[in-house]
Amino acid sequence: MKNSIKSLAIAMVSIVCANSAFAQASVNTTANVYATIIAPLTITRTAHMNFGNIAAYSGGGTVTLAPTGGRTPSGSVGLPATTGTVGAASFDVTGEPLFTYSIAITPPASPYLIGDGASTPNTMEVSSLLGSPVAGSLTGTLSGSGLQTIKVGAVLTVASGQVPGSYTSAGASGGSGPFSVTINY
Repeated sequence: MKNSIKSLAIAMVSIVCANSAFAQASVNTTANVYATIIAPLTITRTAHMNFGNIAAYSGGGTVTLAPTGGRTPSGSVGLPATTGTVGAASFDVTGEPLFTYSIAITPPASPYLIGDGASTPNTMEVSSLLGSPVAGSLTGTLSGSGLQTIKVGAVLTVASGQVPGSYTSAGASGGSGPFSVTINY
């Protein structure tokens, strides 16, 4: 019996020791919370789009205004030596240096028209709004100082014998209104 009690005592001590070996003290750690506020994006128009002077001959055609400001005629249209004011629309973007952002160039209507303001307006269609900094790209990257310029050109369809006059996208002229440029981080 003495051996039984001794064996029982050893068994109990072994069980208690085994349970203590498998039990783990609770542990914990902490974490801080951080946030970085960056400069918001801003966009400012610095120039409207202007195709300049165009001569419309029978047959009609198109004029492509590149984001760089160069014009290319197609079909029966001419670009006179007296160019008038020619230039792509231009927008300055500011924000957090070296950040990438998305660009969306949206016409106000389809078809996108410019008109001459006559009581029965004569119109021309603007299509294929072409943006830079990279043609065909829908993103831009701000410089180390947080700046970038977006330029927008387009294609203008000139009808055969288009009525001479000054045309604009302003709604009162028979035009569709201005196009929009939207940016977002």
